[in-house]
Amino acid sequence: MALKTVIDGSNKVSARQLKDLFRQVDEQLISGEMLQSFLEKKNPFQRKWKTWKTVTIGAFEGAWEIPEKLKQQGFTCGGVEDTLKTIYLGNSHNYRNMYPKKVELVKVCLEELGFTEISEEGQGMIPIDEVLSAALKMGLALCLPEDAVALREQYVDQENMDFIYIGMVPIASFCDNGAMFAGMTSFCLNGKNIHGCSHSCGHSPSNIFIFRRVT
Repeated sequence: MALKTVIDGSNKVSARQLKDLFRQVDEQLISGEMLQSFLEKKNPFQRKWKTWKTVTIGAFEGAWEIPEKLKQQGFTCGGVEDTLKTIYLGNSHNYRNMYPKKVELVKVCLEELGFTEISEEGQGMIPIDEVLSAALKMGLALCLPEDAVALREQYVDQENMDFIYIGMVPIASFCDNGAMFAGMTSFCLNGKNIHGCSHSCGHSPSNIFIFRRVT
């Protein structure tokens, strides 16, 4: 298993965390309040996530202008132009009433979500469904696709080899010519690029993801 757990439900912690808890109890280092929280099925390892960046979504009036405006600002779309155009189609009618709004984003390494081992089932990689599930259980929220677009536009000084993945429900992706459905994808950002990451791809525990902070 990618995330080895010994307690199910709301009190889901890793074996390493539980071992450390027992060590602190034995050495009388743990507080009574923390132990009581654990016994009451509250997760004492719940992180208070800090905001990494705040972005404003809603800078685009509609889906069709996204790729062109990104390219005008010096960004590349990595073969996902037609996928980017699908982002706002579902809410284009009410788009101007819904936006703009500010979104607080958290930058997290998968090791911080408890993935210290890699999944044999995923050929040595962690399935994205397990990543999203772990993030939700650790008090984070999933990004919307437009968060990725806003972050791409507003994260202007990202380094070329700084790959960050967007923790989001995947959306429909298309071949470069837009004529053929090519599966489900989420977005990855690096340097001046935004490109697609297939939903079938696995991830390493060292990979960096972006999620929404729950406020």
